[in-house]
Amino acid sequence: MKARSLFGHDDDPPEVKVAETTQNPYLVVIDEQSANCEARYQGKLLQTDTLSRSLVSFQANKERPFYRWFKYKEAFSAGLVEHLLSECGVTGGTLFDPFAGIGTALFAAGEMGLRSEGIELLPIGQQVIKTKQLIDADLKASDIKVFTRWLNDRPWHDFPDEHPITKLRNRSRYRLGGNSDASKN
Repeated sequence: MKARSLFGHDDDPPEVKVAETTQNPYLVVIDEQSANCEARYQGKLLQTDTLSRSLVSFQANKERPFYRWFKYKEAFSAGLVEHLLSECGVTGGTLFDPFAGIGTALFAAGEMGLRSEGIELLPIGQQVIKTKQLIDADLKASDIKVFTRWLNDRPWHDFPDEHPITKLRNRSRYRLGGNSDASKN
């Protein structure tokens, strides 16, 4: 039994010769479909020079302290979110991001006074969002003091036991503060 092709039928696409060279027939079909899509939405597509590569990509976040601490190459810049919300005249309501990533759109919208909700399935994205929320809302002077102590003292270097990462451990020994022996290191 022959598998169906990408073209919706069982026949192989014909080879197309262009300028005496043979092109991949699948690429020809992709080019044709792209041209059809552009023609269909020609009146609705707007080309603008206000969107640069650095504005659209994560590059613009490198200059912004809240966004640059965790590089996530798939992210776009907070500046792009701000630009699009401003261009569209959005001044209130809720921004919903179904693919939140590390929360760039959520936090940028929040900075502009909008509510924001998002969904992220990747654990790393969820953790970065939670960390940003902690820093933004709940970080106290005592927390900064504990982080500074950890940064300066590096207590993990003095921890006697080494365990493979897959082994479960008693979590109370690894608290950032408190009365456990590990927290004194």
